[in-house]
Amino acid sequence: MESALKLLGVKGSPTDLEVVELLEKGLTKRNYLRAKKFTGFSHQGMAAVLSISTKTLESKDDDDRLSDTASERLLKLAEVAAQGIQVFNSAELFREWLHRPLRPLGGKRPSELMVNMYGLENVKRLLGRIEHSVYS
Repeated sequence: MESALKLLGVKGSPTDLEVVELLEKGLTKRNYLRAKKFTGFSHQGMAAVLSISTKTLESKDDDDRLSDTASERLLKLAEVAAQGIQVFNSAELFREWLHRPLRPLGGKRPSELMVNMYGLENVKRLLGRIEHSVYS
């Protein structure tokens, strides 16, 4: 969790309770922009992951807060990214992997699955299988 928060630019080492409060308050558009950069997602791709409209994102200033639901999805995306960067030992290799069709996903790209929490969890499990050499 700590590495995911760092990727989003959250300073310090918040406790679990502080993370809950942070999500209730909402992560900022600045956190969103950092996630967009390390995933290589388009604006539309990020909007799909967060389940909000691109217009909503465009209208926000850098310090404006996202909804609690969008913030929760953003943190889950950052958790997947932190795991991917660790598995591939490179942000660039992880980004490339995210956007490449994969056989275990029926030829879909991991980024295509990440439009809801279930898809995010599936990609996270796939990274776990790769990490433990059970990739198939």
